[in-house]
Amino acid sequence: MVIFVLLFIIIAISAIQTINNIIVIIGIPSAIGCFIYIGRKLQLLDTISIDVGVLKHNMKVVTDYLTKFHSKFEPRELHAFSPIQLTTEGNKLITELGFDNVFEEYEDDFLDYIAQENPTVKYDVEMAAIKSIYFLADKPYMQF
Repeated sequence: MVIFVLLFIIIAISAIQTINNIIVIIGIPSAIGCFIYIGRKLQLLDTISIDVGVLKHNMKVVTDYLTKFHSKFEPRELHAFSPIQLTTEGNKLITELGFDNVFEEYEDDFLDYIAQENPTVKYDVEMAAIKSIYFLADKPYMQF
């Protein structure tokens, strides 16, 4: 009886080793193939992301040109990313710098500069707001 049990164990171990060898033989090349396939897809996504970034930039340049130099062009027909919305990290940075408090206290300075730019569409307001930060950068309250 002990011999049968030992023989059964030896056969079972042999079968397990055979199954393990098959899995290793098939599994390792399959895993490498999967990694190569996934790597190619990720590379494709990176390429698409770069291309879309270039396209967005070029469309913005064309839109800016049309908005400025063609009176018949109606910029309100565009679906724009304007006004810019700050990310969570951007809002956190504004708070950490204390710019939110500066803006509240000196809001009139910023709004006066924007009004002097005579904006006609939301995009103009956005650009004037960005310019106002550069224009007012020498003020003592902008030193943070």
